Amino acid sequence: MNYFIDFVPEEEFLNKIKNVKANNIILNIYVKGLPAMNVNKNVYMPVNIALNYIKKLKENGFKINIMLDTFCFGNKEFTKKGKEIFELLDKLFENEINYVTVTNNFFFNYIKRRYENVKIIISEYSEVNNVQKIYRYLDNIGADGVKLDLKLSLNLENMKYIKDNFDTNNIYIDTNKLYYNNDIYRDSLNNSLSHYIQEEKWDEAKESISEYENREKELGVEKIEIDKDSIKALENLGFNNFWIYYDGERLEEYINKI
Repeated sequence: MNYFIDFVPEEEFLNKIKNVKANNIILNIYVKGLPAMNVNKNVYMPVNIALNYIKKLKENGFKINIMLDTFCFGNKEFTKKGKEIFELLDKLFENEINYVTVTNNFFFNYIKRRYENVKIIISEYSEVNNVQKIYRYLDNIGADGVKLDLKLSLNLENMKYIKDNFDTNNIYIDTNKLYYNNDIYRDSLNNSLSHYIQEEKWDEAKESISEYENREKELGVEKIEIDKDSIKALENLGFNNFWIYYDGERLEEYINKI
C-alpha cells in the first residue's frame, strides 16, 4: 500500500516518520503562496524551509507531493499572483519532486508542459465523482492520477467497474475527509475555505467548517465516513493509494494513524 500523508513540520512528527518504511510513504508538502485546502496553518512553510525539509526527506527515501489543490483560485492565475505561483513551482520542481496535486486546469497544463517527470494528481475538489470524469482526466487530459470523491469510493459496485477498466495505481482514495450525503452546502464551504486560507484567515476558515457541520446536523443529513472495513474491501479489490489528511486534529492522534 502507498500512503499519502500530510507533512507536519514539527519535531514530534519528524521523529515518528523516521521509524516507518519510507518506500510506501509520500509526504504532502504545503508551501506558503501555493493555494491549498488544509485549514491547519501549521502545515504551511515558506518555500526555503520547505526546500530544506524536502532535501532531508528525499535523503531518507521519502517521495514528495506538492499540494496545489485549492477549490477556487479567484482567477489569480491571470494576475501577478499567478506569476508568483509559477516562480514557486519552478523553485520546488528543481528538486526532483515526485507528485503534484492540482485542481486548476491552467496550472495542470503549465506543469504538464514544463515538468514531464512530475506525476500530476487531479484533486477531489475537481469533483471526481463518476467514471466519466475519471476517463476524462486520465485518458483525455492525460493526468497521472485522480483523487476520488469519497461517495464514489464507497460504492463498491462502481469501484469494481473502475478496477476492471482503469489502472488502480492511478486511483487515490481519502480515508478521513468529512462528507455528508446529498450535501447541498459542500461547494459553498469549499469556496469559502479556499479564499479564507489564501488570505490566512484561519479562525474564519474553522468557523465556516463549524457552521457547515451545524447546518448539516439541523437538516439531519447523514455523515459519510470510510471505515476500516471499507478500506480493507478496497484493498482487496486492488486499490493501493490511500490518503491520510491532516485537518488540525491533535498531532498525537494524527501520528498514531501512520
